[in-house]
Amino acid sequence: MYTGEFTTGSVVAARYRLREQLGAGGMGEVWVAEHMELGKVVALKLMLASMGAQLEMRNRFLNEARAAASIEHPNIVDVFDLGYHGESAFIAMEKLEGEDLEHRIVRQGPLPLEEAIRIGLELADAVGAAHDRGVIHRDLKPANVFLNTRGRQRDVVKVLDFGIAKLTQASSDVQTKTGAVFGSPHYMAPEQLADSKAVDARTDIYALGGIMYAMLTGGPAFDSPTLPELFFRVVSISPDPVRGKRPDVPEWLERLTLAALAKRPEQRPQSAGSFAALLESRGGELAPVPDPAAPTTAPFGPGVTAAP
Repeated sequence: MYTGEFTTGSVVAARYRLREQLGAGGMGEVWVAEHMELGKVVALKLMLASMGAQLEMRNRFLNEARAAASIEHPNIVDVFDLGYHGESAFIAMEKLEGEDLEHRIVRQGPLPLEEAIRIGLELADAVGAAHDRGVIHRDLKPANVFLNTRGRQRDVVKVLDFGIAKLTQASSDVQTKTGAVFGSPHYMAPEQLADSKAVDARTDIYALGGIMYAMLTGGPAFDSPTLPELFFRVVSISPDPVRGKRPDVPEWLERLTLAALAKRPEQRPQSAGSFAALLESRGGELAPVPDPAAPTTAPFGPGVTAAP
């Protein structure tokens, strides 16, 4: 059993007492913690000291807090505090109750149509607010979409994990290694696989399409047991028609989902706002979907690898 670097009852940064571990990974741990002066219960994300000693990793970690806190939107997780604890860094966030969208899809399978549309709208609103502040998420996926329950409100979308966000309107101290792919390949746009820095807001639109596809069909648009084959499919292969997997999906929703998954950025809805408007208007004046197999330019650069 993984025990990690922190223990129940430990005090972090002289103000947070750890109550219960929620999860752990290669980069850090997440705990339920209580602010010792205010009595406020938070989710405390703690970076492992071994990671904190690496400047690039520490900057990526703290970038999550700065990016999320700069947006201030009800569908983006609230960040209250950040700082250092010895060689470790920490982020204090609102404690959420519920489950992430990935677990919902695994547990339930394809979502009811109206539920998928509502989640898609809230997600697009959050992504649009981030883009308005110059923040491109770059790692949107069902695991980073939390369905929060608070009082009588159920399944309210909360976007998580801005750790690899790209700040387009302000300088960022987050540096990435040349040729590395940061993100989750199942939901990454072709241009992001080619160059993780050469992205814009339309990269997140692609991920919105991928999440819609997963909600409607129960799985990602592209999958493979190996990364090279997965990359090839994302860049070169058309996704299976949504209605072929689920006939009750209306034609307009299939067209919108596949349009967002277009290989070329200029063939997708050009903003999260336009994606939301088309979703809300049940397709509106959505143009015919271009050939989804039309290749993007420069499918892969030399030395492309997947980030851990």
